[in-house]
Amino acid sequence: MPKSMGTKIYRIILVINIIVFSISAIRPWWIAKFQPVFSPGTTYVWIYAYGLTHNAKLIAPYLATYETPQMLMLLAQIILAAFAILSIVTLFIKSKWGPRIIGAVGLIYLLWSLGFIPVIYEGTGRAPIPDKRFPVQGQIRIHADIEELIITASFQDGYYLALISSIIFILLFIWRERVYRKSVKTNISK
Repeated sequence: MPKSMGTKIYRIILVINIIVFSISAIRPWWIAKFQPVFSPGTTYVWIYAYGLTHNAKLIAPYLATYETPQMLMLLAQIILAAFAILSIVTLFIKSKWGPRIIGAVGLIYLLWSLGFIPVIYEGTGRAPIPDKRFPVQGQIRIHADIEELIITASFQDGYYLALISSIIFILLFIWRERVYRKSVKTNISK
């Protein structure tokens, strides 16, 4: 494959992946839905790449310890936006540093995504549900004194897109690093 064709393919994949990354940063990573059986109204807990939000009134005191402070949510959003902008900037960097920045963004986002699993597992493990474990993925029915609740929890597309995006960033880095090393080796042997 000619070098210019490889560069075009690299850039096309990178642009598509920047879009996937951006979508993963704004879509929910995990949702818990609390549906009362006998009462109207549904309560949701959403977790995004940047923090936890909810519309809960009755379980708000429990969620208070897990709510992300506004300042940290803003900081996380700024970091995610900086990653997206930095990824776009690498399209114009012709040196070896463009792919290395992409690799660093991919690695950091992969660690960010994988670090989410123990956090969500620990948070759901502390839910005050008698004789049951709050589902990380799945559904349970809780019988309380006054009301019955169906709780459904699931990972969402944002989380899967985050994993895919970070892996593609890392693979793009490996690909370009390999091409760069090959070109350096070819130039040295001439």
